[in-house]
Amino acid sequence: MKAKKKLSNLLKNQYKGLLGMKTLYRK
Repeated sequence: MKAKKKLSNLLKNQYKGLLGMKTLYRK
């Protein structure tokens, strides 16, 4: 269970990073 939560958090961080990169490229 703990590992699963850690993995989901990691995916969330990756998604946030992708969104951040997209906004950077748009500017």
